[in-house]
Amino acid sequence: LATRRTALARALQLLVVDMRPPLFIDMLHSNNAARVRLWLACKRLPVGTVQTKMVTYADLKTPEYAKINPLRKVPALLHPHLYESAVILNYLEHKFHGVGEVSHFSPESAEQRAKMDFLIRTHDLYIASPNCSQPGFSHTQGAMYLAPYETEHC
Repeated sequence: LATRRTALARALQLLVVDMRPPLFIDMLHSNNAARVRLWLACKRLPVGTVQTKMVTYADLKTPEYAKINPLRKVPALLHPHLYESAVILNYLEHKFHGVGEVSHFSPESAEQRAKMDFLIRTHDLYIASPNCSQPGFSHTQGAMYLAPYETEHC
């Protein structure tokens, strides 16, 4: 009987819809979090539609944050639980299509969406990535906020 109750409780949890607004986990010095921050600023959703919590590098190292993102990186989203900027942006774009001062940012046609996806992917893999390996080139991650020398912060 206890096993059946436990199974029933788990099944009911799957049916419960989380009505809390999405919570965007942001960090000032993150290019990927800045993508979500920029989308939110340009979209101009009604106040309270998406909440934001700013974290620090120290927060990323806590066991609590590891439960949010086991990679211990930002951005992340709670309600629903997501991480990785492309996944978060895709969710927000679909969830809030037609809401806010800007209806949507995604192109209408499949061809234009493919072009957009290609440009984003090219940027992520070959321009901004710390994996950039072209001779004479380096990645642009952090170029706007990291010092050209080692500091106590990075």
